[in-house]
Amino acid sequence: LNDEGRLVINPKEAEIVKRIYREYLNGKSMGEIKKGLERDGIKTVTGKEKWQESSIKVILSNEKYYGDALLQKTVTVDYLTHKRKRNDGESPKYLIKNHHEPIISKQDFDRVQEIMAKRATEYGNIPEKRHKYNKRYAFSGKIICGNCGGVFKRRTWNSKSPNKQIVWQCSTYIKEGKNGCSMKAIDDLTLKAVFVRAFNRFYTNREQFLSSFMTNLEKGLGDRNDEKLEVEKEIKNITEEIKKLIRFQIEGKITTEDYEKDYSHLKNQLDKLKKIHLDNSAYKQNKQELQLRMDEIQNFFNNYDGLLTDFDDDVFKALVERVLVKAPNHICFELKNGILLEEKFIKKRGKNGLL
Repeated sequence: LNDEGRLVINPKEAEIVKRIYREYLNGKSMGEIKKGLERDGIKTVTGKEKWQESSIKVILSNEKYYGDALLQKTVTVDYLTHKRKRNDGESPKYLIKNHHEPIISKQDFDRVQEIMAKRATEYGNIPEKRHKYNKRYAFSGKIICGNCGGVFKRRTWNSKSPNKQIVWQCSTYIKEGKNGCSMKAIDDLTLKAVFVRAFNRFYTNREQFLSSFMTNLEKGLGDRNDEKLEVEKEIKNITEEIKKLIRFQIEGKITTEDYEKDYSHLKNQLDKLKKIHLDNSAYKQNKQELQLRMDEIQNFFNNYDGLLTDFDDDVFKALVERVLVKAPNHICFELKNGILLEEKFIKKRGKNGLL
């Protein structure tokens, strides 16, 4: 606080906060962020060398870092001992917008909350499952079978042999065999080599990729806006026809049989148009979300320089939303901004490499 009682930024601590948000947005878990801070000798605000995941979660959930202030997050439950607890609805909370200078953007804060909610849905709030997420591999939960939609799982073949092999295999095949899904397993090293090739192709032509994607996105939005106006006009016309039909029925100008037949036809048309209208609205919202993710990827490349020579967990986590295995030699990497990178390949005989 300054002399006027306003919050002011501590530059050193602000850099730590920015780092935590940046690494979380780039796909790292709270556990990985914790280890990185400790490895680099960065101390907590109280001067401790050891970080707690709970402290990192508080930082990632604190609205103060984007400039707002939420008042009365705790309430006094005992006025004699001054004991306080979290306000879970016992008293109103007050949000003051633009209360002070922000450290991170509101967009980054909102994106972090989305990721936290998604991970909570996938792994729950069970400590063991949170721990499992912290130790998960870069590909875990992201590889989808193009044949049955199952998630690929990591397996070790010939674990006690010198020829031990790490592969990723469709979970449906693991449970039900070939009768459930015929997709073959993919070697871990091959998958990594394919990503390196896809990344380098994307990195070399990134401006063209990003520009083309945004052009198509804008064109799609323009087409949807034109369709939206036309659909709204049709909805209005059919609504008026239904009102007219109801009036005729009340006035006895049409039979009940004709009324029910015409009403059913118009209602079906109206329902279809409303669904199209809803889809168009959702498309616009998705476009805004994709724009935010496009900005994230652009920021990533602003801070990254060079082609990959080996697989990099951090790069993969920062860029890739999911991996679709269309065939044992055909893989599609879907980036977080919606761009698709498809790679077809031939595996070298006897080696974990590509032609």
